Amino acid sequence: MFYSIIRLSIYKPLITISFVLLISLFCSWKLFQTSLDIFPEFSPKLVVIQTESQGLSAEQVENNVTRPLESYLAAIPNMDYLRSESIAGLSVITLTFKENSDHNVNRQLVLEKLNGVKNILPSNANTPLMMPLASSAATIMTIGFTSEEKNLLGLRTFVDQHISPALLSLNGVADVNVFGGYGKQLSVILDKDKLLKYFISLESIIDHIKASNLIVSGSIQTPNQEL
Repeated sequence: MFYSIIRLSIYKPLITISFVLLISLFCSWKLFQTSLDIFPEFSPKLVVIQTESQGLSAEQVENNVTRPLESYLAAIPNMDYLRSESIAGLSVITLTFKENSDHNVNRQLVLEKLNGVKNILPSNANTPLMMPLASSAATIMTIGFTSEEKNLLGLRTFVDQHISPALLSLNGVADVNVFGGYGKQLSVILDKDKLLKYFISLESIIDHIKASNLIVSGSIQTPNQEL
C-alpha cells in the first residue's frame, strides 16, 4: 500500500499536489471554525445552588432546607444526578446535567423552579442563589472562622468589616461571599395592652418605622450656585 502511494506521488505529481492543497485548505478552514476560550470549560455541566439559613444547625438545614429543595428540583429535565451538602447556616445543592444539554437552558429551567421555591422554605432562609456560570469563576476556597471571645453577631460583624475587605483587595479575587453568624438588626417588641390603651394600630407603627428609614435629599439654592 505504501509502495503504491509513493509510486503515485512520483508519477502523478499534479494529483499529489492537488490532494495536499485540498487537505491544507480543509485544515485551515477547520482551524478558523474552532471555538477558542481563554479559560476552557472542562468540568461537567453543573448548576450549583446555595441557600443561606442563619441560625440553623447542620441537621436543621438538612431537614428544613436541603431536602425540600431536592424534592422540588428532582424533576428538572436533562438532569443526570443531584448531590447536596448541608452545614450550619448553609445548604449547597449541585445539579449535574447531561453532556449534550444546553447549559443556558439548564440554568433557565433551574431559575424557573427557584422562582416558586420560597414558599416551601423556613422564614429565616434566604432566597436560593445560583453560582456563576463557569467553574473558572466559581468558589475556589472556603474559609471558616471561630472565636472564644466573640459571639456569632460579633464574629460576623468582624468578618464583614475587616476580613472581607482585606480579601477583596488581593490580586485575582473577584468576589467574597460571607455566610453564617448573625447580622445586625433592630427588633421592635410591642406591648399589646398599651396598643389597646392608646388606640394605636399595628399598621400605623409599621408606617412610622418605614418613614423613619427614609433618606430624603434636599438642596440649597443661591443666586450663584446650588448645593
